Amino acid sequence: VELARSMADVVVVSCHWGVEGSHQVTDAQRALAQKIIDWGADVIIGTHPHVVQDAEWLTSADGRQGFVVYSLGNFLNAQSTMDTMIGAILDFTIQKTTQPDGSSETVILEPKLYPTVNHYDAHYANVRMYLFRDYTEELASQHGVRGKYPQFNRGYIESVLTNNLSEEFLQLT
Repeated sequence: VELARSMADVVVVSCHWGVEGSHQVTDAQRALAQKIIDWGADVIIGTHPHVVQDAEWLTSADGRQGFVVYSLGNFLNAQSTMDTMIGAILDFTIQKTTQPDGSSETVILEPKLYPTVNHYDAHYANVRMYLFRDYTEELASQHGVRGKYPQFNRGYIESVLTNNLSEEFLQLT
């Protein structure tokens, strides 16, 4: 990470970490995230838990702001539990400012998490992805996971999102 920092304007690190199936960020994830930001990362994108976990800004030892999303959940999958049907797409702006003397600063701005719903029909047929904002109650009623979990609907999905992702980053609409 330190070598990448010396060679790049922006350093993005992907971490395979956390407890599978848990929305809770572990102390080990938080500690490693801080180290990675201190070493020079600007953004950390977490994977592995198969469910969404929160995001936050961290301040590095040298005062830079870094952004971490601990888990984006699943994107396209055919798992069989409700929470593994829910994911997020991370979007952010990279702004580089160059001064007349040639020095420059690059910052991450406006990170947003756009929720997604992984959808499949009965017997795992026709797997596809929807943005939550486009996912209707009618689609939810036809989800293949409903046979096992009849409570899987837009209200349930929204509660998972709002209970586990910070409002300042979450873009429901």
